[in-house]
Amino acid sequence: MSTWGLLAVTALVLALLAIVFPAGTLDKELRASARPDPVAAEYLENMVRGRPQDVELRFALARQQADLGRLEQALATLDPLTAADDDATRRGALRQRLEILRAYAYAQPEGSAARRDALARTRVAAATLAREELDTAALAALAEEATALGAAGTAAALYARLAQRPD
Repeated sequence: MSTWGLLAVTALVLALLAIVFPAGTLDKELRASARPDPVAAEYLENMVRGRPQDVELRFALARQQADLGRLEQALATLDPLTAADDDATRRGALRQRLEILRAYAYAQPEGSAARRDALARTRVAAATLAREELDTAALAALAEEATALGAAGTAAALYARLAQRPD
């Protein structure tokens, strides 16, 4: 099928979705969708282009992209959020980035160079999240995750921060 034919089919599907799910209903459905779906991802990409500041929309798109195996696209979708001024948004994006990288790493064949490289990226993502101000539960969970990833320095720093907490 030609590029124009594919675009025409995509436009037709999107038009049908707009008719079936009027005014915001589709938006809510796509945000909540847990199944990877290329059409939903395409629609979310178009929505993000129209509303680039919509944080939840970006999170939903990154999830779809990651579930479809589009690792670099998912990470690029999250990039603007990892630099956000809002602490909760930035932490959420860093957490999602870590989850995406971890899932990708463990999907690679055990002992392969691809897995080693992906785990190295995952350890960097854990160290980046570790620099954030986290509540005690999040700090403990990240310390355990860093330990499981073999990020001994990050895990030690997190456990040291936990030991200094009064709660």
